[in-house]
Amino acid sequence: MGCAACSGQNLYTTPRTLDDGDIQVIAAPEYAFRTRASKRPDPGPSGDDATGALPSMTGALHAGLRGGAGGRGEVGLHTNFGSFGIDGKWNAVRTEHFDLALLARLTASLLPTQPVHGLYRNEAGVSTFLQLPVLLGFNIDPLTFVLSPGGATLLDAQGRITQGVRMGAAIQLRITSRFALQPETSWMREVAGPTDMGLATVGLGILFLHQAKYD
Repeated sequence: MGCAACSGQNLYTTPRTLDDGDIQVIAAPEYAFRTRASKRPDPGPSGDDATGALPSMTGALHAGLRGGAGGRGEVGLHTNFGSFGIDGKWNAVRTEHFDLALLARLTASLLPTQPVHGLYRNEAGVSTFLQLPVLLGFNIDPLTFVLSPGGATLLDAQGRITQGVRMGAAIQLRITSRFALQPETSWMREVAGPTDMGLATVGLGILFLHQAKYD
């Protein structure tokens, strides 16, 4: 489960940034689902030509580390032990009941197979995945409801570029000043390019140490 090598798209954060110098640790078990069947073009074990569907669900453990930078900024590192990435967040709008932030997340993944036009091909290599969501947060302390629409770009191991769109929804519950839970789901789909980006992810973020302040 920890080596699925899927970059995932859940964020496990809200628009509100941590205070300067504060550190947060994130652990999140999650599952990713293909939103349409992907077929393997290779003959099956019986030697016939029937294409069998690949597993439509994979599990992974997302781990992250976030730190406040400059009051309205935040940087993060994340991995699921098959992919590694970094992101930056800027809390552009901050009010008592509404926040807006811009986030850019870059992830590199080692993919042993690559879905192209609904078929899996054996193409080992490193792919690079860029997400550019806008985070919208609605605050009713101790809850924050988060929406994360935006765009995504995938550069695969063969140098091919695929453009996509994403949408996410989450609820963060701050139980104490050093512990919070954030169930989250997100969805992605390609709009141009060769790679199948049709993926939905569900997960439960467990957030330790510092939490963003809403007072």
